[in-house]
This record gives sequence, structure tokens and C-alpha cells, in this order.
Amino acid sequence: APGLVVGCFIANLFSPYSLDVIFGTAATLIACILTRHMPNRYLAPLPPVLCNAVIVGAECAWYQVGGFGPAFWPAFGFNAFTVGFGELLACYILGSVLLAALPRVSFFRAMIPQNRLERLGFEQKTPKLS
Repeated sequence: APGLVVGCFIANLFSPYSLDVIFGTAATLIACILTRHMPNRYLAPLPPVLCNAVIVGAECAWYQVGGFGPAFWPAFGFNAFTVGFGELLACYILGSVLLAALPRVSFFRAMIPQNRLERLGFEQKTPKLS
């Protein structure tokens, strides 16, 4: 999670939108914290979808209409939907594939704490004694 937040911050430094450094990074941080507390792998992609839809959707609307005004809420609704839909596809399709595949690779499995493997539905592999 820290690497993801730092990476987001660095990437947002190159964004033409100055608020993205703050709000884009905050959306990523909040999503990371909430994702760590999800009870199962099917709910894990939900926090990034919701955080980015709300926070980044509001940020996009702010830039499009020049602040809060009568056009902000329709722009926010559209942006929240489109950002959320993109996140939904990325997190639920790509994220679910990675979440299922990475623990099966021994290199990555060694990096995942046992309690998280159990929450993901992967049983501990114990050596067989003869």
C-alpha cells in the first residue's frame, strides 16, 4: 500500500491538474486503507471504485466547470459515473485476475502474509511427512 500511494503521488506530480497531487493521492490512500479491511476478495475492489468515483469525479467536475456552481452537480454525476465505471472494469476484471493468479506463483506467495492468504481462500501448504 505505501508503494502504491507514493507511486500515485509521483505520477500526479506530472499531471496538468495541481489538485490531483492532493486529491488523487488521497483517493488512493483511502482506498488502500479500506481495501485492507475488506472481509473477502470479492469486496476488495469496491473501495478503489467508490473512492475514485467520488473524489476524482468531483475533482474532474471542479476543473470542467470552474468551481462550485449550478453546473457542478451534473458534471460531477457524469464524471463520477465514468471514473467509477473505468475503475470497476480495472479493479474487478484485472484486479480479480491478479488476486487469483499471484498467490499461485511461489515468488509472490512468499511475500503474502499467511492471514491474507487464508482470507483469500488459499490454504497453507504444509510439507508432507513420510
